[in-house]
Amino acid sequence: MILHLSGDVNYEMFDELIKAFNGLTAGDCLHIYFTCPEGGSADVSEAIIDFVNKNKDRIGMTFYGELFSSGMVIFLAVNCEKKILQCTRGMYHFS
Repeated sequence: MILHLSGDVNYEMFDELIKAFNGLTAGDCLHIYFTCPEGGSADVSEAIIDFVNKNKDRIGMTFYGELFSSGMVIFLAVNCEKKILQCTRGMYHFS
């Protein structure tokens, strides 16, 4: 299954991820195309990182476009198979 997550990292994004994963059948994998041009919630990004890392054998991620703030944190912290596409812009900061 392929899932596209874009926009602010928020509860709705996390809900989309959970629903897509719960819709998988045994042996299926989820591939996520992820862009985050506006950052978002730090606590939700931590939940997404935790979820992806606990299911890293069934989740892969491709990062593209813009990865700002929470989006960059997710890219740096997930341990699943991941790729960042050429020309992707990113911004990371401490809050």
